[in-house]
Amino acid sequence: MKTFKDILNESFDKPYGPIQWKGQQGFGKSITIKGEFKTDEGTPYQIEFVVFPGDDGGNAANVEFKQLGNVKGNPTGITGAGDQFRVFATVIDGIEDIVKKAKLTAVQFDSFKDLPTRVRLYDRLVKKLAQKIGFKAKIDKTSDPEVVLYKLTRE
Repeated sequence: MKTFKDILNESFDKPYGPIQWKGQQGFGKSITIKGEFKTDEGTPYQIEFVVFPGDDGGNAANVEFKQLGNVKGNPTGITGAGDQFRVFATVIDGIEDIVKKAKLTAVQFDSFKDLPTRVRLYDRLVKKLAQKIGFKAKIDKTSDPEVVLYKLTRE
């Protein structure tokens, strides 16, 4: 019988894909890179990177992903579709791709603290992401009363 950990690991081995990158837009010193992918059921998602000069002299990026289309409420909120692991696996693949292409030295994203299931998922998965891309992970739950900040930096 498979354990939850086995199921979780299998989910990360099956990302949706490929991500269709939609080009870049520049504004000031930052560049926005967007990509889209669909689940097996056809639900569209978008991943967006805002790449900017980092504190260490390299490139850094803020990352956001969301469900597109007919979404009730907040498209970056919990959708209840039940495929969060495969969606996140696809986002991880996208982050890995852009880290290489844009030569990123730092990546960050966040989650609202009032979404505790998402925070728990990100807490677990950010370490897996850091290991996969060769970065170290920092989770900041104290700087902002409403947001948990996840920051990955090159080791």
